[in-house]
Amino acid sequence: MEKKTQTKEGNQYDKIVKENIEAVVPAILDKVLGIKVLKSIELSADLQRTKELKADVLRKITESSENTFILHLEFQAADDPEMHYRMQEYYGMIKRKYKLPIKQCVVYIGAKQTKMLTKLDEDSNHFEYLLIEVNKINYQKFLNSSRPEEILFSVLSDFGNEKPEKAVFDILNRVEETSKSENTFKRHFQQLRTLARLRNLEPLIDQVMDSVANYMKDENDILFIVGKKQEQEKFVRYLLQQTDFDMSKISNIVGVSLDFVKRIKQKLSNN
Repeated sequence: MEKKTQTKEGNQYDKIVKENIEAVVPAILDKVLGIKVLKSIELSADLQRTKELKADVLRKITESSENTFILHLEFQAADDPEMHYRMQEYYGMIKRKYKLPIKQCVVYIGAKQTKMLTKLDEDSNHFEYLLIEVNKINYQKFLNSSRPEEILFSVLSDFGNEKPEKAVFDILNRVEETSKSENTFKRHFQQLRTLARLRNLEPLIDQVMDSVANYMKDENDILFIVGKKQEQEKFVRYLLQQTDFDMSKISNIVGVSLDFVKRIKQKLSNN
């Protein structure tokens, strides 16, 4: 039963990655690998000879230096003790088909420290791929994006010295700010909660939402959440500008967290 549950959750993570991959790949190339892309061509991810494999991401990349290579990315939510064998299989099939230099990366999005091997030295052969551990990347790299699909990955990243409550609040706020409509925000919010399970942060996300004015009402309707937050932000702005109440008192009056009031005050100061 446990294995079946893990498979189901793994499929959920795979689905989210695939839905948002167009936004995430450029971020990984630029912010993580330092590759400045001049041209990117999506290639067929289906590789078949004696067996069939399907790559998560397969692109023909031309850098600004005009260096051209095949980029192969695999997203992994759990440890795979045979990952180095899998990646070697991919390498051989990709090399045979495209006959270009290959850069292979496994993007690990799990919370625990991975034990996956990245090298294979056997039978006079040497093979190696790059392992990117998202939980070791500072979450600000994804948070400051203008694309909510990329911001989602900040919940899997390293919060550094930031308190988890503050980091989660910032992530939720940025996802809302960058979502183009209420419906897209609803979809991204549900994706965020699913990804948060990898870091055991789903309860904290709900807690933060609850602290910002008892959001989880009306059958968890996210559209209600958006409207309620806008009303509360307007009320907090009014109290900050028209009264001499301190932030703690305003927090109690409106029924929001102190961090929420501080953020609105910072916005007013910036303006």
